[in-house]
Amino acid sequence: MHTTSSSNLKERFRGPIHEVFEREREKPVKERKLVTFVSDKWGPIKCAFNRYFYRIAKLVHGVPIACKRFGLRFNNNPIERRNEDLKQRYKVMREFKSERRARAFTYLYRAIVNFVRHGDRESPAHRAGVWPGLGRNRLADLIALCAR
Repeated sequence: MHTTSSSNLKERFRGPIHEVFEREREKPVKERKLVTFVSDKWGPIKCAFNRYFYRIAKLVHGVPIACKRFGLRFNNNPIERRNEDLKQRYKVMREFKSERRARAFTYLYRAIVNFVRHGDRESPAHRAGVWPGLGRNRLADLIALCAR
């Protein structure tokens, strides 16, 4: 799959971000609750943000990956871990060939993460109360459930 250009990202996200900005525009600057992007110290992110969103959103740039350890509210570790899993799969496949295939893969991956890959811990689906009663072999049971 080809990477999305920065102009496509601008078109995709500018609308919703601009709506939030328009709602908050009348408030004093210190009381505005704008969309906030949290980023590590990777320079291209800051450049792209400054080019497209600097007036209508906020950027917290320079946040370390393990930011909870530093007393910050958000933690990038789970996101970075998921990205690594996706990158490993992407490397094996060489590329997704189309956006449709990439979307299908990410939907499947999301289902596996939510229902299957949690060892002895409860899965997110179980905690949310949508547990379909999968047994010991969760993946096989999930496939059988979907095949009905």
